[in-house]
Amino acid sequence: MTSWNLVYITSNGHSGSTLLDMLIGSHSECITLGEIHQLTLKAKGVCACGAANYKECSFWRDIDLRLQSDGGPELSELHVDSCHQDEFRRSNHALLSVLQEKTKARWFVDSSKKLTRLKSLLADSSINVLPVHIVRRPEGVVCSNMAKGRGFLSSLRSYYSGLWSRYKYLRRKPHLLVSYEELCSHPEQVMNRIMNKLGLDFESEQLDWSSHDHHNVNGNKRTRTTRQSSIRLDERWRTDLSIWQRLVVKLATVKFKTWLRLRYGVESC
Repeated sequence: MTSWNLVYITSNGHSGSTLLDMLIGSHSECITLGEIHQLTLKAKGVCACGAANYKECSFWRDIDLRLQSDGGPELSELHVDSCHQDEFRRSNHALLSVLQEKTKARWFVDSSKKLTRLKSLLADSSINVLPVHIVRRPEGVVCSNMAKGRGFLSSLRSYYSGLWSRYKYLRRKPHLLVSYEELCSHPEQVMNRIMNKLGLDFESEQLDWSSHDHHNVNGNKRTRTTRQSSIRLDERWRTDLSIWQRLVVKLATVKFKTWLRLRYGVESC
């Protein structure tokens, strides 16, 4: 019997997963958890509410107390991303149980992105998982990686490797495919489509995500902690990538889309 509803956002890094997480999690019946697989791994990460880390956040402190009052382990001892299915199941069930008890949310949002975590979640019949695959143009992802000192070609290879794995895995599974560019250009239209899939009505207040109280873990710090809910299409790649780099990306994109269509009959964003 299904006990919890979970939106799972999967993507390559720098593809807008945190923005999408905040937008869905700002619905009155949804709660964003962020990249929950890193909840206890990055205790120094600033919580979206402004607390220095989850240990100093009143929301997560209460979750910790509820876990222990139910006879469970401390929050810091949960292994929500364990590679052992039994431990994975126990830890995630314990966390989701107290979260449900505290928030009464109809849907939780997990933007961990990892495909391995998604596979483990889908293997658990107690959790109703809706995978949402957000895809951003390769130029934008590559440009963001290069801004962090990563190489152009290695970033491009990593982009298509991750994209291929997600398309291959999700092609025969119920899921939503979302374009980062479309989300930024037509946020209300995209969010209407997503919320409809969840059986909920879109609320205009979702677009003002920074006015809501969030406690999501990790993800893009600027998006999580901003106090301005602006949705801006980031296209710095148009000026930051050279002509030959954009040409290489274009050729790689044509090859990727052709192989994806021929091998799996799938059309990419």
